[in-house]
Amino acid sequence: MMSAGAVVGLGSVAEAAGGATARSAVPAATAEVTVRTGDTMWDVARRSAPGVDVSAVVERIVADNGLSTVSLRPGQILRVPAG
Repeated sequence: MMSAGAVVGLGSVAEAAGGATARSAVPAATAEVTVRTGDTMWDVARRSAPGVDVSAVVERIVADNGLSTVSLRPGQILRVPAG
């Protein structure tokens, strides 16, 4: 017989596994985009890879472009995941 704690624990594992597969991985393919007035890094990340974890896409954009900050300026060209 399982205890209530064991059942809850199994539910948490199942939820965690489902959450991990619910979002797609950051696409390997890239494209160049030009930052528009008012864009934030998160806006660019959401547009470039819809349905993918935004924080993972932001990390990838920062790394691929050798950035030390997430601040953007209009006209800046970024390599972003294409997906």
